[in-house]
Amino acid sequence: MATPLPTMWHAQALTLIGLVGIFVGWRGGMRRMVGFYDMPNATIHLAWGIAIGGLSAWFVDSLFIQPMLAVMAVPVESVVLLMFIGLAQTGAVHLLLTRERVKLLRAAPTSGWTFGLGLGGMQVVYLLIRVADENWIGIISGFGTPTILLGVYLAIFAPWMQGIIGAWQGAGILSGRPWIAIWKAALARGLLLFLLAYGVLNLPMLLMLVPAVLLGQMRADDEWLPMALLPALRQEYERVRRKGGKRLKQRRERERGVPVSEEE
Repeated sequence: MATPLPTMWHAQALTLIGLVGIFVGWRGGMRRMVGFYDMPNATIHLAWGIAIGGLSAWFVDSLFIQPMLAVMAVPVESVVLLMFIGLAQTGAVHLLLTRERVKLLRAAPTSGWTFGLGLGGMQVVYLLIRVADENWIGIISGFGTPTILLGVYLAIFAPWMQGIIGAWQGAGILSGRPWIAIWKAALARGLLLFLLAYGVLNLPMLLMLVPAVLLGQMRADDEWLPMALLPALRQEYERVRRKGGKRLKQRRERERGVPVSEEE
Protein backbone atom coordinates (compact mmCIF):
# COMPACT_ATOMS: atom_id res chain seq x y z
CA MET A 1 0.00 0.00 0.00
CA ALA A 2 1.54 3.29 -1.11
CA THR A 3 0.88 6.47 0.79
CA PRO A 4 0.26 9.72 -1.14
CA LEU A 5 2.84 12.45 -1.20
CA PRO A 6 2.44 15.68 0.78
CA THR A 7 1.84 18.99 -1.00
CA MET A 8 4.49 20.40 -3.30
CA TRP A 9 5.72 23.11 -0.94
CA HIS A 10 5.94 20.61 1.91
CA ALA A 11 8.10 18.38 -0.27
CA GLN A 12 10.28 21.35 -1.21
CA ALA A 13 10.76 22.29 2.46
CA LEU A 14 11.69 18.71 3.38
CA THR A 15 14.10 18.52 0.45
CA LEU A 16 15.77 21.70 1.68
CA ILE A 17 16.21 20.14 5.13
CA GLY A 18 17.96 17.14 3.56
CA LEU A 19 20.25 19.35 1.49
CA VAL A 20 21.15 21.46 4.53
CA GLY A 21 22.13 18.21 6.23
CA ILE A 22 24.61 17.55 3.43
CA PHE A 23 26.21 20.94 4.09
CA VAL A 24 26.40 20.27 7.83
CA GLY A 25 28.00 16.88 7.25
CA TRP A 26 30.58 18.37 4.87
CA ARG A 27 31.59 21.31 7.04
CA GLY A 28 31.32 19.45 10.33
CA GLY A 29 32.81 16.13 9.32
CA MET A 30 35.80 17.43 7.37
CA ARG A 31 36.32 20.61 9.40
CA ARG A 32 39.94 19.70 10.15
CA MET A 33 40.67 18.97 6.48
CA VAL A 34 39.81 22.45 5.20
CA GLY A 35 42.46 23.52 2.68
CA PHE A 36 44.00 20.05 2.41
CA TYR A 37 41.57 17.83 0.47
CA ASP A 38 40.88 17.71 -3.28
CA MET A 39 37.81 19.94 -3.66
CA PRO A 40 36.98 19.17 -7.37
CA ASN A 41 36.89 15.42 -6.77
CA ALA A 42 34.88 15.87 -3.58
CA THR A 43 32.30 18.01 -5.38
CA ILE A 44 31.95 15.61 -8.31
CA HIS A 45 31.41 12.67 -5.99
CA LEU A 46 28.84 14.61 -3.99
CA ALA A 47 26.83 15.03 -7.20
CA TRP A 48 27.18 11.29 -7.91
CA GLY A 49 26.03 10.55 -4.38
CA ILE A 50 22.92 12.70 -4.74
CA ALA A 51 21.98 11.03 -8.04
CA ILE A 52 22.56 7.46 -6.85
CA GLY A 53 21.07 8.30 -3.44
CA GLY A 54 17.80 9.38 -5.01
CA LEU A 55 17.59 6.15 -7.02
CA SER A 56 18.46 3.91 -4.09
CA ALA A 57 15.98 5.77 -1.83
CA TRP A 58 13.24 4.87 -4.31
CA PHE A 59 14.30 1.20 -4.12
CA VAL A 60 14.29 1.32 -0.30
CA ASP A 61 10.75 2.66 -0.41
CA SER A 62 9.53 0.15 -2.99
CA LEU A 63 11.26 -2.94 -1.62
CA PHE A 64 11.08 -2.33 2.13
CA ILE A 65 8.79 0.46 3.30
CA GLN A 66 5.78 -0.31 1.11
CA PRO A 67 5.85 -4.09 1.78
CA MET A 68 6.24 -3.36 5.50
CA LEU A 69 3.20 -1.07 5.45
CA ALA A 70 1.19 -3.62 3.48
CA VAL A 71 1.61 -6.46 6.00
CA MET A 72 2.21 -4.29 9.12
CA ALA A 73 5.37 -6.29 9.84
CA VAL A 74 8.98 -6.49 8.70
CA PRO A 75 9.27 -9.10 5.90
CA VAL A 76 12.52 -11.05 6.10
CA GLU A 77 12.96 -10.95 2.33
CA SER A 78 12.70 -7.15 2.41
CA VAL A 79 15.52 -6.96 4.95
CA VAL A 80 17.65 -9.11 2.64
CA LEU A 81 16.84 -6.75 -0.23
CA LEU A 82 17.97 -3.82 1.91
CA MET A 83 21.33 -5.54 2.33
CA PHE A 84 21.56 -5.90 -1.44
CA ILE A 85 20.81 -2.20 -1.85
CA GLY A 86 23.65 -1.47 0.58
CA LEU A 87 25.89 -3.74 -1.50
CA ALA A 88 24.86 -1.95 -4.70
CA GLN A 89 25.65 1.43 -3.15
CA THR A 90 29.03 0.13 -2.03
CA GLY A 91 29.75 -1.23 -5.50
CA ALA A 92 29.01 2.17 -7.03
CA VAL A 93 31.34 3.82 -4.50
CA HIS A 94 34.07 1.30 -5.34
CA LEU A 95 33.79 1.89 -9.10
CA LEU A 96 34.00 5.66 -8.69
CA LEU A 97 36.79 5.73 -6.10
CA THR A 98 39.05 3.32 -7.97
CA ARG A 99 39.26 5.50 -11.09
CA GLU A 100 42.77 6.54 -12.03
CA ARG A 101 42.38 10.27 -11.36
CA VAL A 102 41.05 9.56 -7.86
CA LYS A 103 43.82 7.08 -7.05
CA LEU A 104 46.58 9.40 -8.27
CA LEU A 105 45.38 12.21 -6.01
CA ARG A 106 44.72 9.86 -3.06
CA ALA A 107 41.23 11.37 -2.90
CA ALA A 108 39.33 8.16 -2.11
CA PRO A 109 38.63 8.85 1.61
CA THR A 110 37.49 12.46 1.17
CA SER A 111 35.57 11.73 -2.04
CA GLY A 112 34.01 8.70 -0.37
CA TRP A 113 32.91 11.02 2.42
CA THR A 114 31.13 13.46 0.11
CA PHE A 115 29.61 10.62 -1.94
CA GLY A 116 28.15 9.28 1.31
CA LEU A 117 26.72 12.68 2.17
CA GLY A 118 24.76 12.64 -1.08
CA LEU A 119 23.51 9.10 -0.44
CA GLY A 120 22.37 9.92 3.07
CA GLY A 121 20.85 13.27 2.23
CA MET A 122 18.57 11.89 -0.47
CA GLN A 123 17.52 8.98 1.75
CA VAL A 124 16.50 11.48 4.42
CA VAL A 125 14.47 13.50 1.91
CA TYR A 126 12.56 10.41 0.79
CA LEU A 127 11.86 9.28 4.36
CA LEU A 128 10.65 12.74 5.39
CA ILE A 129 8.24 12.89 2.46
CA ARG A 130 6.78 9.60 3.66
CA VAL A 131 6.50 10.75 7.27
CA ALA A 132 4.89 14.05 6.19
CA ASP A 133 1.88 12.19 4.83
CA GLU A 134 -1.18 12.49 7.10
CA ASN A 135 -1.87 8.76 6.78
CA TRP A 136 1.59 7.68 7.95
CA ILE A 137 1.25 5.10 10.74
CA GLY A 138 4.21 6.24 12.84
CA ILE A 139 4.19 8.27 16.04
CA ILE A 140 5.03 11.37 13.98
CA SER A 141 2.95 12.00 10.87
CA GLY A 142 1.91 14.95 8.77
CA PHE A 143 3.83 18.14 8.11
CA GLY A 144 4.41 19.99 11.38
CA THR A 145 6.96 20.86 14.02
CA PRO A 146 7.61 17.22 15.09
CA THR A 147 8.30 16.23 11.48
CA ILE A 148 10.65 19.19 10.99
CA LEU A 149 12.52 18.34 14.20
CA LEU A 150 12.81 14.72 13.11
CA GLY A 151 14.03 15.93 9.73
CA VAL A 152 16.72 18.13 11.27
CA TYR A 153 17.93 15.22 13.41
CA LEU A 154 18.05 12.81 10.48
CA ALA A 155 19.58 15.41 8.16
CA ILE A 156 22.47 15.90 10.57
CA PHE A 157 23.25 12.32 11.49
CA ALA A 158 22.21 10.13 8.52
CA PRO A 159 24.35 11.81 5.81
CA TRP A 160 27.18 12.16 8.33
CA MET A 161 27.08 8.41 9.05
CA GLN A 162 27.07 7.62 5.33
CA GLY A 163 30.03 9.96 4.91
CA ILE A 164 31.96 8.11 7.62
CA ILE A 165 31.27 4.79 5.90
CA GLY A 166 32.42 6.29 2.59
CA ALA A 167 35.68 7.54 4.12
CA TRP A 168 36.21 4.11 5.72
CA GLN A 169 35.76 2.41 2.33
CA GLY A 170 38.05 4.92 0.63
CA ALA A 171 40.74 4.32 3.24
CA GLY A 172 40.43 0.58 2.60
CA ILE A 173 41.02 1.19 -1.11
CA LEU A 174 44.17 3.21 -0.40
CA SER A 175 45.49 0.65 2.06
CA GLY A 176 45.29 -2.14 -0.54
CA ARG A 177 42.29 -3.96 0.96
CA PRO A 178 39.45 -2.93 -1.37
CA TRP A 179 37.49 -6.21 -1.29
CA ILE A 180 37.45 -6.42 2.49
CA ALA A 181 36.33 -2.78 2.53
CA ILE A 182 33.51 -3.57 0.07
CA TRP A 183 31.93 -6.29 2.20
CA LYS A 184 32.31 -4.42 5.47
CA ALA A 185 30.96 -1.17 4.02
CA ALA A 186 28.09 -3.04 2.33
CA LEU A 187 27.05 -4.56 5.66
CA ALA A 188 27.33 -1.19 7.40
CA ARG A 189 25.22 0.53 4.72
CA GLY A 190 22.60 -2.22 4.78
CA LEU A 191 22.27 -1.93 8.55
CA LEU A 192 22.09 1.86 8.30
CA LEU A 193 19.31 1.66 5.70
CA PHE A 194 17.35 -0.69 7.97
CA LEU A 195 17.91 1.59 10.96
CA LEU A 196 16.60 4.60 9.04
CA ALA A 197 13.69 2.94 7.23
CA TYR A 198 12.43 1.08 10.30
CA GLY A 199 13.48 3.80 12.73
CA VAL A 200 10.98 6.33 11.39
CA LEU A 201 8.32 3.95 12.77
CA ASN A 202 10.24 3.17 15.97
CA LEU A 203 11.88 6.45 16.86
CA PRO A 204 14.06 5.25 19.78
CA MET A 205 16.07 3.20 17.28
CA LEU A 206 17.27 6.41 15.66
CA LEU A 207 19.16 7.37 18.81
CA MET A 208 21.74 4.73 17.82
CA LEU A 209 22.97 7.18 15.18
CA VAL A 210 24.50 9.51 17.77
CA PRO A 211 27.15 7.19 19.30
CA ALA A 212 27.87 5.66 15.89
CA VAL A 213 28.63 9.10 14.40
CA LEU A 214 30.71 10.24 17.37
CA LEU A 215 32.85 7.09 17.39
CA GLY A 216 33.15 7.01 13.62
CA GLN A 217 34.18 10.66 13.45
CA MET A 218 37.03 10.04 15.87
CA ARG A 219 38.38 7.24 13.67
CA ALA A 220 37.87 9.33 10.54
CA ASP A 221 39.77 12.30 11.98
CA ASP A 222 42.68 10.21 13.22
CA GLU A 223 42.99 7.53 10.52
CA TRP A 224 40.80 7.52 7.44
CA LEU A 225 40.59 11.12 6.20
CA PRO A 226 44.33 11.91 6.69
CA MET A 227 45.13 8.99 4.36
CA ALA A 228 43.93 11.23 1.51
CA LEU A 229 46.99 13.47 1.95
CA LEU A 230 50.33 13.15 0.23
CA PRO A 231 53.27 12.73 2.68
CA ALA A 232 54.28 16.41 2.60
CA LEU A 233 50.71 17.58 3.10
CA ARG A 234 50.22 14.99 5.83
CA GLN A 235 53.12 16.48 7.80
CA GLU A 236 51.73 20.00 7.38
CA TYR A 237 48.24 18.79 8.37
CA GLU A 238 49.55 17.17 11.55
CA ARG A 239 51.54 20.32 12.37
CA VAL A 240 48.45 22.50 11.96
CA ARG A 241 46.42 20.13 14.13
CA ARG A 242 48.98 20.19 16.91
CA LYS A 243 49.30 23.96 16.74
CA GLY A 244 45.52 24.37 16.74
CA GLY A 245 45.15 22.19 19.82
CA LYS A 246 47.89 24.09 21.63
CA ARG A 247 46.34 27.49 20.86
CA LEU A 248 42.88 26.26 21.90
CA LYS A 249 44.30 25.20 25.26
CA GLN A 250 46.05 28.56 25.65
CA ARG A 251 42.84 30.43 24.92
CA ARG A 252 40.94 28.44 27.51
CA GLU A 253 43.58 28.93 30.19
CA ARG A 254 44.63 32.53 29.59
CA GLU A 255 43.46 35.41 31.69
CA ARG A 256 41.40 38.10 30.02
CA GLY A 257 43.62 40.85 28.66
CA VAL A 258 46.71 38.63 28.46
CA PRO A 259 48.06 37.70 24.97
CA VAL A 260 47.40 34.12 23.88
CA SER A 261 51.06 33.49 23.02
CA GLU A 262 54.36 35.27 23.15
CA GLU A 263 54.29 35.87 19.40
CA GLU A 264 51.35 38.21 19.93
